[in-house]
Amino acid sequence: MSSLASDPTMRSIRRRLRTAIDGRVIIPGDASYDRARSIFYGMFDRRPAVIVRPTDPRDVSQVVLQRTAWAQTGLTGSPVPHIPPLIYGGVVAAVALLGWLATVVPTRVALRAAPAEAIGMRE
Repeated sequence: MSSLASDPTMRSIRRRLRTAIDGRVIIPGDASYDRARSIFYGMFDRRPAVIVRPTDPRDVSQVVLQRTAWAQTGLTGSPVPHIPPLIYGGVVAAVALLGWLATVVPTRVALRAAPAEAIGMRE
């Protein structure tokens, strides 16, 4: 077994993966590990710490979510992304403005003419 296989962090990651998905989680030391890792292309690690075989789209999303949280934890020390409140407020305001513009501007253009004339119904 490699040093990654006995690392407490890796054991915790594998345990969380096994509880999060219905698919198979294969680790070094499992009977099917050597056969499962042979499908990887040469540019990938030939001895991955974890091989995941998802069974449905929910499993895939759980693996991506777990991987994103691990990367965030490694970068910032917290699984929750952090953004300063002022920048967050600016992003929310920009999205609200874009939503408003996408709704109001086309509506005003469409309703510039009288409604009866716009649909071609004149008496």
